[in-house]
Amino acid sequence: MKSKGRTARSQNPVSPRSLLIGLVLGLVGGYFLGRSESPVSQTGLPPNHPSTAGTGDVGPVMDDATRMEMEAYREELEALRGVWEEDNEDWETALRVAEMYWEVAFYPQAVTWYERALAPRPNPDIQNDLGFATLLAGDVQGAIEVLKDLTGKHSDYARGWLSLGVAYLYGEENRVAAMEALSHAVSLNPTGEIGGEAARILDEMKEGNE
Repeated sequence: MKSKGRTARSQNPVSPRSLLIGLVLGLVGGYFLGRSESPVSQTGLPPNHPSTAGTGDVGPVMDDATRMEMEAYREELEALRGVWEEDNEDWETALRVAEMYWEVAFYPQAVTWYERALAPRPNPDIQNDLGFATLLAGDVQGAIEVLKDLTGKHSDYARGWLSLGVAYLYGEENRVAAMEALSHAVSLNPTGEIGGEAARILDEMKEGNE
C-alpha cells in the first residue's frame, strides 16, 4: 500500500457524504470508532454538547445508503485496528486507518495513526500527510515543525515545500517564510503539478499586495 502523496491535502476536499458519515459517527455514534482516543458521555454525544432533549433533534438524518456505508466503515475500521494491535510494525494497516479517519474529517485521530504508520517506516509522503492532518486538527505550529523536519531530511521533496508554505499561511500568516517555501517548491518542480500549484499561490499572494 502506498501513501496517496497528495500535491496538497487541501486540494482533495472531503466529500459531502464522508462529512455526513463523520458527523453521524461523531454525534450519534458517540465516536464509537475512536472511543479510546475520544471519550464521550453516556448519551453518545461529545462532552459539553448541547442537550437535544425535547427538541426532536436527534442528529443528522441518514438514508439507507449512508447507513450501510457507515456500517461497512465501522466494520472495516475495527478489523484494521485489530490487525494493527497484533502487529504494531504493520505500517500499511496504520496508514489505511489514518486515511479512513481523514476521509470523515476526524483529523486528531488521523494524526495518531499517521504517526503510527511513520514510526516503523519513515516515508516523505506519509510525513507530508501527517503534517496536513496536524494542520487541519488545529495545531498549526505542530504542523510547521513536522513539515520543517520533512524538508530538512528531504530537501529535494517539492511536495513538502509546498505543504510547508501552506502551513505558514495558516498560522500568523508568515508571508516571508511562506513565499520562501513556495518559491523553493517551484524551483524543484518548475513544470509539474506541484510547482504549478505553488506558483498559483504565490501569484495570489502578490495580487493581494497590489
